[in-house]
Formats: sequence, C-alpha cells, structure tokens
Amino acid sequence: MSDNRDKNGRDSRGQFALGNPGGGRKRIDPEVMEMLVHASPRAAKALINALDAGSPDAPDYEIRIKAAKAILDRVYGKPTQPMSGPDGGPLTFDLTPLLERLAK
Repeated sequence: MSDNRDKNGRDSRGQFALGNPGGGRKRIDPEVMEMLVHASPRAAKALINALDAGSPDAPDYEIRIKAAKAILDRVYGKPTQPMSGPDGGPLTFDLTPLLERLAK
C-alpha cells in the first residue's frame, strides 16, 4: 500500500486504488527464498514419494502434495499454460468483421 493511502486503501479523495499501485510482483525476502531453495529438493522428493508409495487415502497426502507444489512454485515459478486453437493448432483471430464495422 502506498504512503498516500489510508489503512483501507483509499486515497485522499476517498477512492480505492485500482489494480496494483505499487506495480510489479512483491519480492520474496532473500532469506525466505534461500530457505525455499534449500527445501525444494525435499519438496521434489515428497512429490516423487507420493507418486511412488504415498497412498491417496493417507490423511496427510493432500497436505504434503500442496506444500511440495507451493514450495516448487515459489522457487521455480508455476508452469506456463500453453494456449492453442482447435485441434492443438495456433490461435487465430478474424478481425475482418470488427474492422468493417469500425470503418463505417
């Protein structure tokens, strides 16, 4: 929250800030990042163990998987979500109708 906002996020005119007024992503504290980097091998092992031997019926199974995924996402980022058109081909857009309407 920027310095010119009150505790509720309103500016001097009483309006809310739009979007992220500070811009960009919040940085992870370097000490925390170092801890996460050191934990990532254990997180990867937890995922592998869950796949190999972990029982989905075990009470801590889901918690272990979520924790491991969260650590790996923080360290390495979330996997990208590829976008594709029909049949796995590239996305295509036909803007001709829109351009014709705008030209009138």
